[in-house]
Amino acid sequence: MQIAGIEIRDGTIDYLDEATGQQATLSNVDLGIGEWRAEQPLPAHTRFLAHTQSLPPHGVWVQLDAPELAIRPTPLSVTAPKLTVKVANAQAEGDLTFEQHANVRAHGTVTLHSPSLRELATDLALNQTLPHDPTTLGPLDLTTTWNYDDGSIAAKPLALKLDGVSFSGWLQRTAPPKPMWGFELHGDRIDLSRYVNVDSKNKKPFELPVEALRAINANGSVIFDQLVLADTHMTDVHLKLQTPEGNP
Repeated sequence: MQIAGIEIRDGTIDYLDEATGQQATLSNVDLGIGEWRAEQPLPAHTRFLAHTQSLPPHGVWVQLDAPELAIRPTPLSVTAPKLTVKVANAQAEGDLTFEQHANVRAHGTVTLHSPSLRELATDLALNQTLPHDPTTLGPLDLTTTWNYDDGSIAAKPLALKLDGVSFSGWLQRTAPPKPMWGFELHGDRIDLSRYVNVDSKNKKPFELPVEALRAINANGSVIFDQLVLADTHMTDVHLKLQTPEGNP
């Protein structure tokens, strides 16, 4: 079996979820799938402008490149040893293996970089409340190995760097029906004074999502070697989160 290739230019895709009323439109769609032969990988590329109710009116550009995509239909298996995803100014590179037998399993690695988390938040219309200090929420770098196994999710180990603060640790969630989040992050030194004063272009005050937080089962901690707040300097600081249902 052989396919010469597929090419779509400047297409449009409209999606409507009749149950929830949510809508999404993909415009300026470019899709290219290279020549494919049975048992051989194929190159795939797509780029489009995403429009949803939660995104800015002008939309957000998304691009995906998988130069060595391999698909096996029965049982379903998808392998992408090289995978690049771009959303606005953020870019993630890594690999992916997906398998569906009796259960769904997937794993891979990812390296994420955004030159400005503040700019990314604006591009995704997440900038309701931001720190007043313009040097905060700058470059973001994240590296992890992740695993999905029939509903459970784990990112171990995880390395994160934001605003000069380096974190290492892990993040996981157990499988439904009662999923529980667990995490541990160890940071070197952070100055919380930089994040205390916040701005809001629409002057809408920040409201802590209490009900949403109560609905999350979580048990985790964040540890800092040094923490600075105004004139207070602390060492070996442990911050712990444990919701009522978040017991192991």
